[in-house]
Amino acid sequence: MVVYLSPTYPKWTGISALVDITMSLKRHEIPVIIFGDFNIERSSATGTEMEQLFETVGLYCRMPPGTPTNDYGNQIDLVFSTHPLDAVWIYESSQSDHKPIFFVTNAGNDSGVDR
Repeated sequence: MVVYLSPTYPKWTGISALVDITMSLKRHEIPVIIFGDFNIERSSATGTEMEQLFETVGLYCRMPPGTPTNDYGNQIDLVFSTHPLDAVWIYESSQSDHKPIFFVTNAGNDSGVDR
């Protein structure tokens, strides 16, 4: 699921909605990946609270701590998942002040066939 929380949108409204969606999907044993621009600095008090709340529903931040995700040195673009990811990295972009997030996962692929 791709997320964009506008800087003016009430943060806890968005976070609560993501927790509710995750709980619903987990009831059906569906792996969950949530990534995008949260506009919440991961190392801030709100970022720490968000991360702790997500962990209560099995969502873990897969970004290396302190990795800047924009040209201002902030880590506000994040990836959370209910299962480990094979790799997560960012890429420099000349098109945006945000760095695109890339990740690789094999979750939910019981067939052994690459998709």
